Amino acid sequence: MTINIIYTVNTNNYDKIILSKQILNFLKKRSDFKFIIFTDFPAFFNDVDSIETVHIKPISLDRFKLIGNSFSKSITIPNGISLDRYIKINPVHVLPTHDFSIYHDARVSLNTNFFLLIESFKSFDWISVPHRYRKTFVDEARICFAYSKISYKQYSQLKSYSNEVGFTSDNKQKYPLSENGLIIRANNDRVLKVCEQWTYITCLFQCRDQLSLLLALYNLRHLNLSRIFLPESFNRNNYWKLHKRRTSLSKMRILLRKFTYFLRYIYICLNDIKR
Repeated sequence: MTINIIYTVNTNNYDKIILSKQILNFLKKRSDFKFIIFTDFPAFFNDVDSIETVHIKPISLDRFKLIGNSFSKSITIPNGISLDRYIKINPVHVLPTHDFSIYHDARVSLNTNFFLLIESFKSFDWISVPHRYRKTFVDEARICFAYSKISYKQYSQLKSYSNEVGFTSDNKQKYPLSENGLIIRANNDRVLKVCEQWTYITCLFQCRDQLSLLLALYNLRHLNLSRIFLPESFNRNNYWKLHKRRTSLSKMRILLRKFTYFLRYIYICLNDIKR
């Protein structure tokens, strides 16, 4: 029987994993779906047969053992990428045999309408969620700099690399920006190659995966990967709910942070104009 795997990663108790009653009931009824939680914390949802906790056990600085009830794997994490992100990006390497995988961030909870939507797609390699706020590589790169997610050096290197490989403004329109808190991928060679290239570019620039994914897709455009976008972004909640992250910052600290973001954004936009 073909198994479709939903999975998430939660290390250092970064986010609280929330599964709705709808999903728990769905998993109990559907033997063709399995939910896997990769974590370095104690097991979650031990009373649900279709949910498996996979314990992440460090072997060395870059090697880890993934230990579940039904499978175990050893993985080596390349320099320049976090463990969580490596697992997120590489379902073919970290999951047991499956037809397709559904990755979602721990703070995303899915409902049963989502699965009805996915099953309506007859054929695909990759399904993405459209970005709520931005459309292009340049838009995202500027915001990543403004939010201090990347340095000015990384920003410059990414722009230089994109120009070198021919990822021009015309090409960028063909590769819309996605939010990678939810990704549906088939288990095939095309997806494997894109994920490996995605990992490589993420490590090369130590950058946000929204940026590195677009470059990976462009570099491997000859594969003709079938990439579909879902009809809604995370702004809507017909298929999921995006829970807010926990924060201990005061309102004043949040306000000062937003003002800093604004100044950095103005700086990078003016710098691009001068170029």
